[in-house]
Amino acid sequence: MRRFRISTVFFLFLVTILKVHASDSSPLEYRLPAVVDSQIIGDRMTEVWGALYLPDDFSSYGTQKYPLVLFVHGDHNTCMDLESGEAKSCEYTMTGSCPSGSVPHPNHLGYTYAARELTSLGYIVLSVNANRGLTCAWDKGGFPDDDRFGMQARGNLILKHLSYLSEWNQSQSRALIKGVELQGRIDFNRVGMMGHSIGGGSVRSAYESYLLNKEDWQNKIQDRVHFTGIFEMGGGSGDHLLDRIDVPWAYLASSCDIQVPTEDALRVLSSFNQIESQTAPQMVMTVGGANHSFFNTYWRKNWSTGCINEDPLFDLGAKESKVMQRIGKTALVEFFQAANQSSIKGWSFFDPQYKLPEDIESNYHLSRFFSDSSKLSKPVLLDDLKTSKEKNSRGVSYQTENLELEVKDLLREQKFYQTQAHWLAMRLFWSQSDQPIYFQTEFSVPEDLSSRSLLSLTLLPDHFNKRSLVSNPHVLLQLVQEDGSLSTAFDSREQVEYLRPTGDPYWEYQAAPQAIRVPLDVFKGVDFSKIKGVRILFDQNTSGSLFAKDLLFY
Repeated sequence: MRRFRISTVFFLFLVTILKVHASDSSPLEYRLPAVVDSQIIGDRMTEVWGALYLPDDFSSYGTQKYPLVLFVHGDHNTCMDLESGEAKSCEYTMTGSCPSGSVPHPNHLGYTYAARELTSLGYIVLSVNANRGLTCAWDKGGFPDDDRFGMQARGNLILKHLSYLSEWNQSQSRALIKGVELQGRIDFNRVGMMGHSIGGGSVRSAYESYLLNKEDWQNKIQDRVHFTGIFEMGGGSGDHLLDRIDVPWAYLASSCDIQVPTEDALRVLSSFNQIESQTAPQMVMTVGGANHSFFNTYWRKNWSTGCINEDPLFDLGAKESKVMQRIGKTALVEFFQAANQSSIKGWSFFDPQYKLPEDIESNYHLSRFFSDSSKLSKPVLLDDLKTSKEKNSRGVSYQTENLELEVKDLLREQKFYQTQAHWLAMRLFWSQSDQPIYFQTEFSVPEDLSSRSLLSLTLLPDHFNKRSLVSNPHVLLQLVQEDGSLSTAFDSREQVEYLRPTGDPYWEYQAAPQAIRVPLDVFKGVDFSKIKGVRILFDQNTSGSLFAKDLLFY
């Protein structure tokens, strides 16, 4: 296999575009010859192939700089059958060719619906095609032991694209597409990334490799890159888990996903969601009734066997879902607008203390977990709800009535992964009773919360307990004052509609994390300078169980 040195010879292979109109529905594509590039992966051919979407107001004669968002698709077949439009084989991965009647799969074009929404708001979007050498490579050469899922190689491919775009940004003589003037037009201080499926782990890998300057990427990319946010759609966690992440991060999960269960969101989150050191917002939104594949319009195979406790947003025999595209586009755009501080709404789409847009709120089920940044004010952690079933993380004994407690790992054994992750939380069981049912956790001494504005608690359905499958529990929250008196109560149903497990029949039941975020002024009748603890009350007329984690005040 012949190896090439990366040099200016590549720029002889520019894609010539006869007409450049930013508002055209088709993107502008560049595609360099496949080579063995050790900066990506050294034992096979890969290629730099991307689709570029320009802002609606882009002019080759302008000077305005635009933020950049990169898209990376998931892992599936790499040859598309022309008759059916489905990706049916993987020959392209290692050979660079497809059987008669098929073409290389343009899976990178499957997010055009979202790219066009971003370009209308003034973004440059690059969608990366990772087919050659990297996609569908599990049984076509595999990957090294330290990168079994190929996420590091895909991350390197993303950074390779950034290096070419940076050269173009520095000099028009390094243009990848003739007739497109991008010199000085890309704002590398505002770079976001979206990864779908295994692309999620790939953008995480790219972020880490650049920040740690692995393979000297900070020097290979001429412009200094500042990442503004990472957005994952059903991101495969693989064995690539980050210790920390210092930019806004979002995970869009699908409740009826046969490929990547919602547990993977917890698996990723578990590695870097450290409340006291968190420097940027982190969020998980689970789309009730969604499958794994239909956020990409070219992933025309339904990766779901059905839905449990949800109405599907797709037909089992369908090849796309317009509803999933709409939700995916809205979430993605809201995220990058907030990450770039370009929206007065901020993070309200992801933060459950705010209502969703009425047309979404009334028609779809979106579970929302949101964890604030502690950059400006360190939160007061009352209880992490994972220390023991007898005492909280402050060493204070729990008070309970008609309730059983258990600390349990929500992540089942992950035989597929070499790296085991853990998400410990308090499991609370209760049975129907004519007596009050409650759980109370307290500070060691009364706390002055008068400078705080928000109570936050994470709840999850109990997907281990079959009793919880038919019930849809709710809780009431009250503040406990120093003298034992109680505030008025907040009903979790104000923010959390469903607390029962959902899932794909293949994986059975899954637990989607959901945050309750209550403004403290909702609680009446207490002195906020003398708060002793928090009481959680359960419905005496029902039996059930759920998980709780991280009770804190912002």
